[in-house]
Amino acid sequence: MQDEPTGVPINRATRFENKVGSLDLVAGESLIKKKILERFFIDLVAGESLIKERAAARFNDLVGSTDVVAGEPLLLLPRRFRQNLAWMELNKIWRTNTKVKGFIIDKVKKGGYSVAIAGFITFLPFRSHNKRRRKKISNDRFTIESINPKRTNIVVF
Repeated sequence: MQDEPTGVPINRATRFENKVGSLDLVAGESLIKKKILERFFIDLVAGESLIKERAAARFNDLVGSTDVVAGEPLLLLPRRFRQNLAWMELNKIWRTNTKVKGFIIDKVKKGGYSVAIAGFITFLPFRSHNKRRRKKISNDRFTIESINPKRTNIVVF
């Protein structure tokens, strides 16, 4: 059985951090990523001028900006691609109601903690913990309570 967004076989050796940490996946390359990039390159090379402009804009939105000095080979920054991949993985984790690894960064004035999970800063409210447990907040595993895709807002408990 394969992981839906990345196409990587699901097993215990494949960790979430390894899948979203870089483009070179530990268990193998992503089939979806290859197909998307193949379409962009076909449009960029063989398409008409209007199609090339649209493909270039979509490619920059997906991959991120390209910073190149004249005479050097093209360097692609996959920041946005990795962020989109992590966002899809977090949505999948939220739908299946499983726990995800993260760590507490700081206390927030609005009544909770900020928690780092897969490159996103999430919010852990005090209301999700009773008074006894408030002092024993785990720095390890969290369950995603809600996700707002428009604001990239994630609440955990």
